[in-house]
Amino acid sequence: MKVNELYKIIRRNWVVKLTCFVLAIFIYFFYRTASLQSSTLVVPLKVSSQGNMVPAETVPSYVRVLLKGRPQDLARITNQNISTYLNLDYYTEPGEYAIPIQIQLAPEILGISPLQVTAENGTIEMTIAEKGRKQIPVKPDIQGSPAQGYEITNISINPSTVSVFGAVPLLESMGEVYTDEISMDERRTSFTQTVELIHDNQLVSYNAEPVSVSVTIQPITLTRRFVDQTIYLYGVNPLFIAQSEPDRVTFTLTGNQNQLEAFVPELHTVRIDCSNVKEPGVYDLPVEIVLPAGIRLVSQNPRTVKVALVPVSEDQVRLLETEIIEDEVDKEVVIEDVIVEEDAQEDVNPPGADEETSRSRVQ
Repeated sequence: MKVNELYKIIRRNWVVKLTCFVLAIFIYFFYRTASLQSSTLVVPLKVSSQGNMVPAETVPSYVRVLLKGRPQDLARITNQNISTYLNLDYYTEPGEYAIPIQIQLAPEILGISPLQVTAENGTIEMTIAEKGRKQIPVKPDIQGSPAQGYEITNISINPSTVSVFGAVPLLESMGEVYTDEISMDERRTSFTQTVELIHDNQLVSYNAEPVSVSVTIQPITLTRRFVDQTIYLYGVNPLFIAQSEPDRVTFTLTGNQNQLEAFVPELHTVRIDCSNVKEPGVYDLPVEIVLPAGIRLVSQNPRTVKVALVPVSEDQVRLLETEIIEDEVDKEVVIEDVIVEEDAQEDVNPPGADEETSRSRVQ
């Protein structure tokens, strides 16, 4: 067949032939498209910000990806084969942008055809800002209180600050980075604890290595004032009558709260030693305040007291001697009674003694 004849055949009714050809192509692709099935996958969304811009607001963690293909091909595809991301590397100015969602397919599904992969929302409206760095202090999250009578006197953290990276407006609003909770309940001693940093803002990044928190716990120091406490005179010669002026003392103590709150002055707490006074007269003697360990004297008034020692009268001496003799007699009687009881117990045969004696006689 000559070329001219072929050309004539093609030109004959060429409009109809062209229309049929276009319809055939349309029907072919329509059939292929109609025979495809659709499915949806939820895929993690990441942000690439290698440049100077970073997100200044929360970005969705996941996006929906629409798939269209043959059923046998769709069954092979999972969300592990598809990754989505927002690329901020090409933005140089802060502001609000409609950033397109980029889709990347794994090599194992690149050869599938036909396959259509699109993001449900092709773009994401978001605000971006310039990337910055700030040194922010670390603050421990202290929970509870020490035991009764104890208090926290110092808290130190190592390291005390952390470098935080993120959008400049966000960094300007950040005051501190908190640690995990540290319980103080019923603690009585100082301690050091390693705790993690809380990373609850995904728009900023920092070194999340644990920090060391040292807490100093000490007893609470309390001050109490005791007014008009009676003075006890000891070591007084029996031949003297002693009397102090004044006979009461006021003093202030400091010490552990628990110990000081439980402290009650006794008869001998405030006292004066008169054992070195051998002659009657008036003496200016120091006042002693006897305290348990852990309680310290802050002040007292007065520190010295005038003590008058007066000889006792002859009648009082005779009465005193009589009392002493009676006490000695009572002691002797008690001793004799004890000796008599012991002798009586020795005369009593021990249990079974008569039976042993009887058996000996029978034998």
